[in-house]
Amino acid sequence: MLSYRGSHFFDFFVVMAKRLFGFFSGTVQTLAGDEVQICILVCLGAAAALLGTFFFLKKSLMVINSISHTVLFGISITAVIIRIVLGRTIEIDAMLTLTEMMLASLCTATLTLWLIRFFVKKLRMQEDAGIGFVFTFLFALGLVLITLIARNTHIGTEVIMGNLDLVHPHDIAVCALTFAAALSFVAFFYIPLTTRAFDAGFAGVARTDFAFQEFLLTLVSGFIVVIGFRVVGVVALLGLFVLPPMIARRFTSSVKTMLGAAVMISTATSICAVALSRHILSAYHTALSTSGMLVTLQALVFLFSLAPSRKEGKEKSIA
Repeated sequence: MLSYRGSHFFDFFVVMAKRLFGFFSGTVQTLAGDEVQICILVCLGAAAALLGTFFFLKKSLMVINSISHTVLFGISITAVIIRIVLGRTIEIDAMLTLTEMMLASLCTATLTLWLIRFFVKKLRMQEDAGIGFVFTFLFALGLVLITLIARNTHIGTEVIMGNLDLVHPHDIAVCALTFAAALSFVAFFYIPLTTRAFDAGFAGVARTDFAFQEFLLTLVSGFIVVIGFRVVGVVALLGLFVLPPMIARRFTSSVKTMLGAAVMISTATSICAVALSRHILSAYHTALSTSGMLVTLQALVFLFSLAPSRKEGKEKSIA
């Protein structure tokens, strides 16, 4: 579909509005490539923002960094098993089916969480040191395994940076289901997650089974990471978890409002990133990474949010 070819930034939104009207009126039956990218980025970013909010409130964002790197180890191990046991030739570009990648994510998320707890509680290692060791070791081991099974694969392009141009309309359903899983998890465990984030001591006294919730949080995050591997890459993916909650926190002190604001910020920047990438391609004939553009936009919004407001200035002057 070439509906957006040659469109500049504001033209992009005009075309999108016309096509949206045509979609509801029945004159538009299929999605253009840019629209598929928007749908996938919106679902993926919203899911990451929901879970990232609680990681941010718990001050454990390094766990996300760990998961985003160690999932590569799970994928590579699964690829090795399939290649040796089933005799299937595997290329990293189209390495595994979604089911196999989800299974790899489940195993890796479990292993990552168990190793971190082992180093912190059994070996008395500081939490940040334990997390840093686990994700560094497993990520490095994953790179070694991938190099062995796919010597001619350009790992940096597909895994580190992602490739949003390779998405298909059927990927929207997978991303939508991932967002639904993240939303359902947050809605069901909202109270204990909030309690744990602000008062871990009380959560322990109340005998909240936070270990199970932590496992589910890590598991759903692993699913998001798996999908995000090919969409935005392992590097930019961390920004989707971190930046929207950080921006939302600047404007609200309510957890519910923060969750909603983080999702809206992620959605708005996702649409703008695709529009801006199309504008640069149309105006300057230069193809830029849409995922890189998305994280850059979110980082700029965060920097602008750091400007002190009048209310903050008054409070500081009174203090």
